[in-house]
Amino acid sequence: MTPPNVPAAWSPGLAAHLTEHHKAQTYPKAVAQADADFADLQDADDIPRPCRVRIRRPDDPLTPTSSGP
Repeated sequence: MTPPNVPAAWSPGLAAHLTEHHKAQTYPKAVAQADADFADLQDADDIPRPCRVRIRRPDDPLTPTSSGP
């Protein structure tokens, strides 16, 4: 969605900024809901995070932590 009266010669960054501003002015409830949803996702503790794993080289001896169950 391009806001009205945006010349084609403007930089893409400026056009994107104006588009976001136009969306916020046109759909304030939708923008507020999207911001709230994004904030909820950032605060979620139940999202699986990557675990750190040590890569063992073939000549490394097995240790109790790397031998597995």
